[in-house]
Amino acid sequence: MSLDPDMLPAQVSADSSQPAPSPQPIDGAYQSAGTGAQDVWFFMADADSQDRPSDEAVADIIAADNVRQSTLAFHLFKKPKSTRIRCTLCLREKNEWRTWLNRIGGISRPMREHLSKEHPTTYNQKCSEQGQAAEPEHTPAGPSSNPPNPPPQPTPKPQTPRRESPQHIPPGPAPSAVPSTPGPPSSSHHVHAAYPQPPYPRPRHHTPWEPDRRKTALEFAQEAVDVASRPRQSETIEELRAELEQVKAQRDHELNARRLLEQELYRMREAARARDEELVKVSHLISASLQALVGGPVSASGAPPPAMPVQGTHSHPHPHPPVAYPYPYPYPYPYNPS
Repeated sequence: MSLDPDMLPAQVSADSSQPAPSPQPIDGAYQSAGTGAQDVWFFMADADSQDRPSDEAVADIIAADNVRQSTLAFHLFKKPKSTRIRCTLCLREKNEWRTWLNRIGGISRPMREHLSKEHPTTYNQKCSEQGQAAEPEHTPAGPSSNPPNPPPQPTPKPQTPRRESPQHIPPGPAPSAVPSTPGPPSSSHHVHAAYPQPPYPRPRHHTPWEPDRRKTALEFAQEAVDVASRPRQSETIEELRAELEQVKAQRDHELNARRLLEQELYRMREAARARDEELVKVSHLISASLQALVGGPVSASGAPPPAMPVQGTHSHPHPHPPVAYPYPYPYPYPYNPS
């Protein structure tokens, strides 16, 4: 993006041949419309993109800006027509490509604030040369430019002395040592010092009785977004690899410990099972010894002989076997020969 400085004087002469629009002053300040706010448009120019061009193009742009500002009359500067608006002082003084989106309507206020904050010396000098106020946005419109007189402050009413009771706490320092501030009239009853009574309605400057305001969900969400958007410290690939190896070693150590615990648990279970088998064998041997002492038979395995049925009981699992019916089962009525 390059501009030809030789083409600018011809354009200036062609524009100067037309009748120039007269500025519309409002109490010593120009309007912020497209034809007004020359104090802003003098330092602004067209920009086709937000990205910074090459160094050769930047040099051509700075030269074209100098020619345009030195040859074109101050009242002929208007709002640029391009998609973005560029600050010429940022490019000339700070070598920065600063642009704004060219919206419809008056947009000179943020640019004027930028000029007053970032380039105050150049901006104020140009405004003083042209007889304009440095910040016309804050100048009140009216027949007189003098600031209005401040409203008279209300004089505090003298408070009547209150009769103190014998149980009342002794007064503090003298009234002359403490600056008197207007407040609500004191009540006739005694108020304990540990529980002060807040005034109603509560003024803005009175904060001792303000309760602790808890954070809302929106504030917590905003804090989370701020923490997430906070730039992370730059870490090299070697540091990340070392951290990964450390995590892997810790994981392997935990797996080995878990495997050892499982093996120890299995060994303890096997030992308990072997102990139970030994106890069963010992029990069988003791039973066999007792049977031998009593005089009963002893099996070769050492287990006690099966118990003999008691007299008067049946060896069949059922005391009374089921009766065989002559008809195919099931039959609606059981066969009863009696």
